[in-house]
Amino acid sequence: MDVIALVLGLLLLWAFGIACLAAIPAKTARTSQPGGVAWTIGAGGLAGLFLATLWLRALSFAGIHFGVAAIAVPISVATVALVGWVARRERGGARDALRGGLRDMGSALSGRSLEGTARILWRLLLLWVALRFAILFIEVATRPLYPWDAWTQWATKARVWYELGRIAPFARTEDWFAAGGAAYYDAGSHYPGTVGLLQVLACNFLGRWDDALMNLPFSRCTARCAGWDSRRWPRWPERGSSPRFRSPTRTLRSPGTRTCRWPCVSV
Repeated sequence: MDVIALVLGLLLLWAFGIACLAAIPAKTARTSQPGGVAWTIGAGGLAGLFLATLWLRALSFAGIHFGVAAIAVPISVATVALVGWVARRERGGARDALRGGLRDMGSALSGRSLEGTARILWRLLLLWVALRFAILFIEVATRPLYPWDAWTQWATKARVWYELGRIAPFARTEDWFAAGGAAYYDAGSHYPGTVGLLQVLACNFLGRWDDALMNLPFSRCTARCAGWDSRRWPRWPERGSSPRFRSPTRTLRSPGTRTCRWPCVSV
């Protein structure tokens, strides 16, 4: 049940990020463009995670102890309010844009307009990517922390903040000695706290400290980035027409070298 609670909590943050992006003025017009819905879904996942870390900072500043209720309840209320506000503002326009975008996503992913070998190769590629996502999920969910930055600089902050229920300062060696116990120390006290706060979020949803499952948000970021870069998805042509792709290559230039063209891979 604790793993289910973790997954539901992360899905809540994903929905919150999507609602925040949808609430941006003139967002519906962008969503109606090719790849717009997929971009909103992917970028919404990343936005939801980042905004949730800002909420943790606000809770800590206000002196409110981290907990599932303090995190999930306000975010759930904000998500429902944003969805209702967007629905009233657009008056059906957002619903039509969502339906059209999902229909375009389904058409692009299924490769309906492809025939024969091209369709088989495209679906095998999707299967390969899905398998890779599954392997990454299993690896992140089961592998203990490596004794590198994840162990010596990131997880130290997450463990302290989770146990305390608030953000506590980390200081360099000389400042730590001078703090007289008012600060904590690790190998990277100057590192930003967002990564540690993501791990704190996961542990709060999970209800316990787990140095493997707390990294689950990072594995889900991979799938979100795939949607975020959806504007580079291939635009399959209609049958009988010549194929056209949107931004299939990217120009790269290195100092002292000639310009070259590299294929752009979204995932």
